[in-house]
Amino acid sequence: MQLNRELVAILEYLERERGLDRQTVLSAIEGGLLSVYRKKLKLDNITELHIDPQTTEVYLVDETGKRLPAPDMPLGRIMAQSARQMIMQKIREAEKSQLYDEFKGKEGTIVTGLVDHYEQGSLVVNLGRIEGVFPVSELTRDERHRRRGSAIRGIIIEVRREIQGPKIVLSATHPDLVKDLFMQEVPEIREGLVEIKSVARVAGEACKVAVTSNDNRIDPVGTCIGIRGTRIRAIMKELDGERVDVIRWHADPAELIAATLAPAKVAKVEISAKQKFSRVLVPDDQLAVAIGRKGINVKLASQLTGYTVDVRSESEARAETLPAIATLPGVTEELARRLKEAGIVSLNDLLSTTPEDLAKIEGLDSRGAEELLENARLSSAA
Repeated sequence: MQLNRELVAILEYLERERGLDRQTVLSAIEGGLLSVYRKKLKLDNITELHIDPQTTEVYLVDETGKRLPAPDMPLGRIMAQSARQMIMQKIREAEKSQLYDEFKGKEGTIVTGLVDHYEQGSLVVNLGRIEGVFPVSELTRDERHRRRGSAIRGIIIEVRREIQGPKIVLSATHPDLVKDLFMQEVPEIREGLVEIKSVARVAGEACKVAVTSNDNRIDPVGTCIGIRGTRIRAIMKELDGERVDVIRWHADPAELIAATLAPAKVAKVEISAKQKFSRVLVPDDQLAVAIGRKGINVKLASQLTGYTVDVRSESEARAETLPAIATLPGVTEELARRLKEAGIVSLNDLLSTTPEDLAKIEGLDSRGAEELLENARLSSAA
């Protein structure tokens, strides 16, 4: 028996227009026809049904492995409809399976889709033969209000097998999107002369990219920025104006953390490699710059380096090292240190010390000692 014209037409359409593999469709038709033969013609001894991909001849294989010609199926209207439904169901399952396998292998790759509609905040896009979904958490503020039909790039972060077909989950906030833009815009990165070591991003706000050079003659930062900033401006335009900072990669974590906090000037970086913790001291007038608006600069520094970054001003750091009595009127930093050396660090310590003993401390005379004790008593009473 030859495959009828209708099924041949379906086979050619799915292969040509839907991109389905010919053997995949044939296998689906085989499964559907086998079910019909077993159910309608009571051929329980038949274990396999095959269709020759070249001639579309249908043949059966019985339980002994013997090849048999497929008998013509006396299909009435109801039986024909049932057979067609069964075959189309198998084809749909095959198509879903092929799409799942195809896109599962694309996890981590970047695709471009056309905006279709929004659904409970999530953005549904057309990827050609299938739809993709950007959850609201994977969209920047600007991308939550796109026009229908406009193009949007995203990275496939997950492919899930669901009853209605594979679900393609996309992200427009992933740092790898920034990396891909640099690959497109900077030939030296594609050629391996400049390497992106790390990317940190707060989508819609700012991102930092750490780069290094594999050629001593090439400045990696200048190369990525381009002449008069042409390359970095092109990248920022693709990111809807998101600020992009390019910094030089350092193997030393302290140097890298200091570089990531630019444009703030850093006075000192203390590192705890075991705990992945860093304490950064900056001049008082650089504290706001180092932290950044909404704390974004510190957040990016932590993402980029993998360290928790605790930024303090120098005056804050000094205050933390001084005893509590340093807040009393008339107590200078120098006097507070001398009191601490004498074992006087709290109000109770001070109040239990005689004026005579206090006067022995360098920088205090009898009058100064009395005034200090009076201030301590007033502070304690308050």
